[in-house]
Amino acid sequence: MREQLNEEGIITLKINFDNSNGRRVENTQQHGQHDDDQTFSSNKEGVLLSRVLNLVNEFPWPKSNVSVHYTTKTSEDRNGNSLIMKEPENIKARVTDLPVPVLLKIFSMLDVISLCRVSKTCQSWYKIANDELLWQKKLDCDSHRWEMVDHLSHPQTHFEMNPESTFKEIYLQCCPECRTKREKTSMLPSLPKLGFYFGFSNPKVAMFGSGLDRNGFVKKLLWDKHSPFVVQKMFPGQLEGLGSGFTLSYSSGSIDLTTLYRMSKAERENDQNPNERVSKLLIADTENEGQLTLSHPARQLCSTIDAFVYVVKADDIDKVCFGSDELKAMLDERWSQPKVPLLVLCLKSDTTVQAVPSITVADQLNLRSLSRPWQVRQCDVRSMNGILPGVHWFTKRIMSS
Repeated sequence: MREQLNEEGIITLKINFDNSNGRRVENTQQHGQHDDDQTFSSNKEGVLLSRVLNLVNEFPWPKSNVSVHYTTKTSEDRNGNSLIMKEPENIKARVTDLPVPVLLKIFSMLDVISLCRVSKTCQSWYKIANDELLWQKKLDCDSHRWEMVDHLSHPQTHFEMNPESTFKEIYLQCCPECRTKREKTSMLPSLPKLGFYFGFSNPKVAMFGSGLDRNGFVKKLLWDKHSPFVVQKMFPGQLEGLGSGFTLSYSSGSIDLTTLYRMSKAERENDQNPNERVSKLLIADTENEGQLTLSHPARQLCSTIDAFVYVVKADDIDKVCFGSDELKAMLDERWSQPKVPLLVLCLKSDTTVQAVPSITVADQLNLRSLSRPWQVRQCDVRSMNGILPGVHWFTKRIMSS
């Protein structure tokens, strides 16, 4: 492959031909007048370049900015006769003269940082890189890949609060990577450690949900070598037969965790269809036409809780809402404080199965209707990745409230 870049910012692409496939671009690199601003980047650079070149070949290049040079080659046929072949050697064109549809397609494949950098190249690229439809598609697509979404980063919440905001502004406000960079300059990350020095008591956390005993999740959380927690001591659960309590220490502090199962241990081990059983945390409300409500012992427990952790199975969207009646009852503000944060852990154990996105879980559980802080986060059952950042999140909320 031969590549040239002259003083006018023209790139040279080597083009090869064959008899079966017609024109084929083997390899190229894209440069502009300023390397820092016009270098395209992607996590899969090879795939990106291949797609870009295919797109370029599908659109007509401006004839005034394209020049084709030919190479003459001599070869022999089967009978030994000399053949003279004339092949195009390369094509020259300005990157800035690419058609707008091609640039939009290229820009749509860039990551956010690269897209913002490209917008600084020139006025025409600034306009294209800030296209509303481009950022709308990027927000719709990328938001379903985010590992975490909370009450401050759900795009729909921002649209309702700031209807005049652009899709780019919404994206940069909600994107987890952008938010993480902003939070690094804040004092909030130090609050859990400050709690140790000022003698705050351990936060009391209640963990419940249909995914609580998924693939031995609780056992791994307490005793597995990959767990970020160390069990310091155990204490009796406040609901007899439905769970127990543990004091867990981790890198930034300690929590008092109470697990609340839907059924007793014997029922969980013997029941073949646990999803068909009504949670023992719930009772029929005789004052409200027999609708399910929280039992009195569970109400007393909720009044002392500093944070809720709701565990769901994220491998099937139909299983996400199972047990949502239990969630609604636990969060009833008649017995739980409205400022108590809720962490939803989406458990995933099979890497071959695509997990339900965090933003979809939030929508399915209708979390945006809650007045309390909430966060939905993906959690890998095998490596336990995802749970510790969630604990840090609700600990900061507790310490700052």
